[in-house]
Amino acid sequence: MFLEKLEINANITYQIDEVKNPLGDNYHKNGLSDLTIGAKYLVYQQEFTDKSKEIRSMKRRMAFDWKRLIPSVGVYAGVHTNFIGKEYKSDEGISYKGALLLQNDISNRLVLITNLYADNYSSEEKYYGHIVTATFAMNELWSVFIENDGKYKEGESPSFQFGSGLAYLFS
Repeated sequence: MFLEKLEINANITYQIDEVKNPLGDNYHKNGLSDLTIGAKYLVYQQEFTDKSKEIRSMKRRMAFDWKRLIPSVGVYAGVHTNFIGKEYKSDEGISYKGALLLQNDISNRLVLITNLYADNYSSEEKYYGHIVTATFAMNELWSVFIENDGKYKEGESPSFQFGSGLAYLFS
C-alpha cells in the first residue's frame, strides 16, 4: 500500500553556456548544473461516485458532486545535491525543496492543479512559489490548459508568468 503511493525521482540538468566577453574572445562553460533527488507521496486520493448509474432521479444524476471541491493531496520532498560541475557549484552546498500538491477534478473534463512549494530552503537564495494549472479536455484527444507560475523571494517583488496551450494525445 505504501509503495503504491510513493514515487522516487531524479532531475538531472546538463547545461552548456556561451559567455560573451566584451574584452576578448567568447568562451563556453558546460557541466552538470543540477542534480535533485526527491520523493513524492500521495497522502489522500479523492474518490467519486459514478453518477451515470443513477437511474432513480434525474436531479441526482445531474447534480454537482460537492466532494469534487475536496482535492487529492500529495507531498514532495527533495534535495539539491552538490554533485555538480565546478562552474555551477554554490558555496552553500546542498539545499532542500518541498511542495504541497493538490488536484481537484471539478468534472470529468475539467481539472485544477495547485502546487505550493519552497525551494533552496536551507540557503540564502530560498524562495517560495505556486503553480496553478486548469486543464479542460475538449474530447478524448484534445485538451487546453492555462497556467500561472508565481515566485516570491524575500526582499524582491514577486514575479509571475502566465501560459496557455493546447495538447493532443497521440495514443
